[in-house]
Amino acid sequence: PGKYINEYGFLAHEIMHFYEKWLESFDWFKPLVAELKAVSGEYDKINLDLDDSVIGYKNNISQGPRYGYVRPYGGKSFDEDLATYAEVPFSEPDIFTKVIDDFDIYQAKIDFHYNIGTYTKQEYKRFCSDLQEARQNRTNDIIMQTLSQLGDDIYNAMKEKIECDIHPYEPAGFLECNYFNLDILNEQGL
Repeated sequence: PGKYINEYGFLAHEIMHFYEKWLESFDWFKPLVAELKAVSGEYDKINLDLDDSVIGYKNNISQGPRYGYVRPYGGKSFDEDLATYAEVPFSEPDIFTKVIDDFDIYQAKIDFHYNIGTYTKQEYKRFCSDLQEARQNRTNDIIMQTLSQLGDDIYNAMKEKIECDIHPYEPAGFLECNYFNLDILNEQGL
């Protein structure tokens, strides 16, 4: 097994392949798969070597969870995607705290695995909670980045558009601003 899974994760991965084939014999399974595939999208976000082995995500980004996959190998096919999710309780149960994008895809896959019995109720609750925490953390990061950029944009807009004179006879730091127009901020979308 690869460096991302232990022996129990490896067993869960391989057992999931057999379990999936068995589940395909039930009519209720097909609509669940179709729904999940509609949310998951195409399996085209990884790089393969000449032997058809997964070598990582496209664009050489991190090897952690991205694009709805818990690790790059899951991006090889739907079957491998299911199998890598089956590893999670055994190999890296905190993986969903590391998610930074595609939260709805992760949630759909967690729900799917709970609905087919791969995850216990306790695991399901933990994974959903971890994913919600990761979503909130990412939202907070985006808000802080946006506020920081907004502050920079306002500062730069004001610096360019406000004429200020420092008067040597006034108290230190006194500025007399001769020009200030709010329309300038509006023009820049601030």
